[in-house]
Amino acid sequence: MEAARASRATWTRSRWKPGASALLSLQSDECLAKRGIDYPAQVRHGQTLGLTLARVPLRDFDPADQRRSRPAAVRALHGLLRQGHRVYIHGTVGLNRSPLVVLTYLTLVEGLSLEAARDLLQCARPGVFPSEEAYAGCCMDLATQYGDRIRQRARELRQGSARPEQEAWRQAERAIWREVLTAE
Repeated sequence: MEAARASRATWTRSRWKPGASALLSLQSDECLAKRGIDYPAQVRHGQTLGLTLARVPLRDFDPADQRRSRPAAVRALHGLLRQGHRVYIHGTVGLNRSPLVVLTYLTLVEGLSLEAARDLLQCARPGVFPSEEAYAGCCMDLATQYGDRIRQRARELRQGSARPEQEAWRQAERAIWREVLTAE
């Protein structure tokens, strides 16, 4: 019992940042088990502090898993932000998974360029290294999964316009990705 209280106190100091009203955990079951973290107990403790907690597990240093799970994490982040929360997003160390999800949110939902989003992340947290493989792979998966919708939107954008085909495709792709990542 004493260890559980100490664990909650440590978690409160290390994970909660002043001003955050929601926490989005990206820790996988393996991370939780390896560190002896009782996530349900953390949720209960967070709720006593008035925090909203959400979790979308992504395995650390596993680009294939991150590629598959990232859309769900971006949707969760968007949902918390849409509810008016200030969100603290975390993995275990904060260098790989959380920057990857934030990078994806900034580029595919908010429309920042990849370079601008990377610069913003490096400024906020020097040394982060979101997986380029997971980022590119997820974008390819979204392009494949929603290819018909993207093609249709690109055709619509080109109708009556001198817009180059590649530009229309890119604009359509971004619009559809944003729609699917922010859908309720």
